[in-house]
Order: sequence, then C-alpha cells, then structure tokens
Amino acid sequence: MEACEERRVECRSCPVLLLLCPPPLDPLSAPGAGRGRGAIRSAPPGVLASGYEDDWSRAYYAYRAPMGGGFYMEACMDALDEPGCGDRVVPLLVSWLSSIGAPPQHVALLQQILSRRVFTA
Repeated sequence: MEACEERRVECRSCPVLLLLCPPPLDPLSAPGAGRGRGAIRSAPPGVLASGYEDDWSRAYYAYRAPMGGGFYMEACMDALDEPGCGDRVVPLLVSWLSSIGAPPQHVALLQQILSRRVFTA
C-alpha cells in the first residue's frame, strides 16, 4: 500500500503542509496530521472538515473522498489569501483529487471554497 505524500508550499506568512493520500488511506490517520487530529472533530467522507487553533492562528482541513484517499492541509489562517500561495495550493489539491477519482462536483466545490469564493465575509 502506498503512503501519503507530504508536500510543503512555502508562502510568505507560513509554510502550508499538505498530505496527499491515495485510496484507501485516511488523511487524518497519516503520521503528519497529528496537530489537526485534535482540532478536527470528524471528517465524514465527501465533506471538507476544518478545525482551528484556539487562538485562530492556524487552520486545519481534511477531505476524505467517498472511495478513500483525500488530503490533509494545515497553514496559518490567511495563507491561502496570499498572492502566490493560494493560487499554487488550490490547483495542486484540485489536480490531486481529480487524479484519485474524487467526484467532480466535490472537486469543483472544494476549489471554490479553498479559493475563498464561497463563505467569504
């Protein structure tokens, strides 16, 4: 069985940690997801789960594809808003999810959420 692939994207405010997990692996069970496991209460398949540090300094996201696999991400709260950061991270996640067979409607919605086009202030 393959292991989750760890990637780091260097951004101005903080590095973004990504764990890209092939099916049937659970991204929250990957060794690198330790910090987020306590912050994310549950991650049902097909749902983008999130959690935050008590001081709102860091955000944690996990997505488990319905057939297994998915991603785990941790970063400071505004990392994806940075020019040159979100526009590198989001396409990488979209490409990964498409490659493991995540439902296209899930991929499209996740792209919108992570690009801050949904649920913005």
